[in-house]
Amino acid sequence: MPRITSTSPDTGNNRVVKLAPESGAQQVVGFSGLNSPFGVAVDLAGNIYAVDDGQRVVQFLVGRNIRNVLPFAGLSSIGGIAVDSAGNVYVVDTGNNQVLMLPAGSSTQQVLGFSDLHYPGDVAVDSDGNVYVSEIWTYRVRVLDAGSGHQHELSFDHDLYHIHVFAVAVDRAANVYVTDNFQGQGYWVAELAAGSRAPRLLPFTDLDGPNGVAVDAAGTVYVTDYGHSRLANLTSR
Repeated sequence: MPRITSTSPDTGNNRVVKLAPESGAQQVVGFSGLNSPFGVAVDLAGNIYAVDDGQRVVQFLVGRNIRNVLPFAGLSSIGGIAVDSAGNVYVVDTGNNQVLMLPAGSSTQQVLGFSDLHYPGDVAVDSDGNVYVSEIWTYRVRVLDAGSGHQHELSFDHDLYHIHVFAVAVDRAANVYVTDNFQGQGYWVAELAAGSRAPRLLPFTDLDGPNGVAVDAAGTVYVTDYGHSRLANLTSR
């Protein structure tokens, strides 16, 4: 099974912590001056990106102990963050109902071609460059196809339950995972298999406010359980 290093924002302590797979030891990543960080991403080189309540996107270059504030501008209430295999950085600008991309090596952000977004929350990018955005408190994920720019929707509504999507992740097979952070009907984590129209609930138990989700190359699903201050994982489905 491929190894994974878990990296997570520690909002209350204004820091980012990393859990190494070999030792299980917790390490504080070398960010400083963060203001309530709440989103984190890691690129293929191991560089770490965090968004904070100061409407900033901060990059930490691993091995060089360098911290950069990336040149995103005009942000209003940042949501999720993602980095693709080419090093392009994606940020959800929730307050302005848009998704921004900063191409690798560029200082000029681009607005992605989503239309009529309603309170976007999180973002993920698959291996083909397709961009997935969750719309908080709705039942859907918007997808922007790489190359063509065509937009379509994935529905997480179901006959037996209604999944209010919050966080979103996608694996190598283009299966999509979301968390439901809406307390009124229970807290769920759901998977929509590639090509399917029927989401299924994953057997996580005793969650209290799942607000982040990720999946590794082996298919293990990780969920940040806000209410219990823990990281839960599911290795077999």
